[in-house]
Amino acid sequence: MIGALKGSRCSLDYDPTNSLLITRMPSPIHKFFTNLLANEIRDQLKGISERADKVGHFAGQIEYGGSSRVLLREGISDEGLGVTDHVVVRREPDGQFQHPDAAYPGVVFEVSCSQDGKDLKKLASDYILRSNGDIKAVVGIDINDEVSTVSLWRPYYVKEEGEELELLEVRQEISCQVSYLFRANVPY
Repeated sequence: MIGALKGSRCSLDYDPTNSLLITRMPSPIHKFFTNLLANEIRDQLKGISERADKVGHFAGQIEYGGSSRVLLREGISDEGLGVTDHVVVRREPDGQFQHPDAAYPGVVFEVSCSQDGKDLKKLASDYILRSNGDIKAVVGIDINDEVSTVSLWRPYYVKEEGEELELLEVRQEISCQVSYLFRANVPY
């Protein structure tokens, strides 16, 4: 079955922890919006890269990776159980931007075009926690006919009292609802 899906236009995510294979077939609206967003971010990076400083040089090296496969290899500890999960989780995000010296993309975005949406919060947590915080931002956009949402999650480090090490958590920094964010006369 997986062999047959590989030749299709599906995106595949695999979570071996839950033995879960997720297939996604993006709609025309989804693909169109994803391309618009990626182009806008590329334009912003191009403007920043024209600066004659370290920031400009760094921004000039960042590349768009599209929906290329991301293998999340880092372990996640179950609190209190002393169990560390070291399985590899495969994700194919809707878009990603990565510096060539980085092991993971710094920014990942996911777009959803359904009434219930993807579980964007869980996806953001997986990306950030399973990359050990190397994925610095996950943008989730849920496009709907009436109210759409834009969310941003980032790694957050918490130092508990009496502990030497900081704990990695995920913090939602932006969550906003937008009415009629995107409408198109394109059939789903």
